Amino acid sequence: MPWSAPTCSTSRSSRTRWSTTCGGATPTGCAAGAAGAADPEYAVKNLLKWGPRTLSRRGRRKILETLGGLELIDGQAANEIRIAWTAKNLLLDLLALAPSRTGRATCRTDIARALFRFGDYVATFGRDLPELVTLAETTDTWLTEITNGVLTGLTNAAAEGINRITKLVYRGAFGFRNVTNQQLRARYIASRAARPSWLPGVTSDQQAT
Repeated sequence: MPWSAPTCSTSRSSRTRWSTTCGGATPTGCAAGAAGAADPEYAVKNLLKWGPRTLSRRGRRKILETLGGLELIDGQAANEIRIAWTAKNLLLDLLALAPSRTGRATCRTDIARALFRFGDYVATFGRDLPELVTLAETTDTWLTEITNGVLTGLTNAAAEGINRITKLVYRGAFGFRNVTNQQLRARYIASRAARPSWLPGVTSDQQAT
């Protein structure tokens, strides 16, 4: 499904609310953060991150009640949050099809249907939200990779985790003059010797593949 980003313009208050809801940095520092704490949706910002299968009935009811009260104050902001929340849940429904979560094999048809539901929802309700449009465009660009990832249940999460740890070590070593020691420190922190005891090791089957 091809995407073309529409020209979008939203109010300043709604854009600030969007940043607060999605956990982004507030534009004016501590003052904006204190103001965001007074917003109704700030109380449910963590609940909005939960998936539909892990969110309790009490949490879902609190979200719906909060958005209902927000509509009386800022209807546009409430609508934006509701659309973003629903789109996020549709993507989580897609990831829930992975064999590692269901315990059974999935098929490309189910994956294609889940992707279509997400894309169709964004095209219908989220065309005025540039963040969702960008997400839909990215999903469309990586359609093959996403399908294969959900179909096989394989990810590059381990490689990304090591990359993150290496970057943290490099930041901590910023200003050091000995580059060799810096590289050795990064290699050690990502090696088996530094692996926590609770982190499972590579099995013989994984080594064979």
